[in-house]
Formats: sequence, C-alpha cells, structure tokens
Amino acid sequence: MVNESEFNELCRVIGLAILMSQKVQFALAYYLAFHKMTNMGMSKADAKKLIEKSLSKTLGGLVTAVKSEAPLGQSLTGKLEALLKERNWLAHEFDIEATPIIAAGGEFGHFTERMKAITRDAHAVMVKLNEVGSTMEQKVN
Repeated sequence: MVNESEFNELCRVIGLAILMSQKVQFALAYYLAFHKMTNMGMSKADAKKLIEKSLSKTLGGLVTAVKSEAPLGQSLTGKLEALLKERNWLAHEFDIEATPIIAAGGEFGHFTERMKAITRDAHAVMVKLNEVGSTMEQKVN
C-alpha cells in the first residue's frame, strides 16, 4: 500500500524539480541574449527575437547553444550538463522506472531525494548564472 503522505511529497518535489529546470531554461535564454548584447553589440530588438527562438528549443538545445555561442566556463558548464542529464531522466525515464515500484507499494523515498537534488542543483545553477549576469552588467555600466 502506498503511503499517501509520502506519495504527495513525491508529487510536490517532482513539480518543483520541473519548475526549477524550466527556470534554468528561461535564465539561459536571457543569458544568451544578454551576452550577445553586451559582448557582440546585438540590438535589444534582436535580443528579444533570440530569447523567443531560444525558448522554443529544448533545454539540451539551449545548453548546446550557450556552450558554443556564450561559454560559461568549465565549472558552471559541468553543473549545467549534470542538471540537464538529471532533468532528462526526470522527463523521459522517471515514470518508466518509478511506476512499477510505486504501484507495487515499494520504497520510493530515493526518488523523492533525487527530485530534491535536481531542485538544489537547478537553484545552484541559477545563483551562478545570476553572478555571471551581474558581472556582465557591471562591465556595461
């Protein structure tokens, strides 16, 4: 029998992990445009178009674009790639892996902890992206 409280917590942290991953995607789209504005002279109008285009990409496509067009450094890129791998697992593999365990009444706390880790990792990436953006902004002003 599934513990309803534990299952509700799993659902809550799944939603938070997805939301935070989406926020990283938005942040990357804005970072890419801001990088091109501050370092390559892109106009605001073209930056807005780039943001729209970037947001139509998958998270993986956007990470690839940032790596090639506006590199973030090895440490942050490594964190982004690790987050992408976990987010892709969540989006594409989690349900296949977890449903039989949950349906059988098995222990699924490790999934809850993994979702919490995805959320923490996404937050850490957001903090670093904010630092990068602040540094770029200081150069402009």
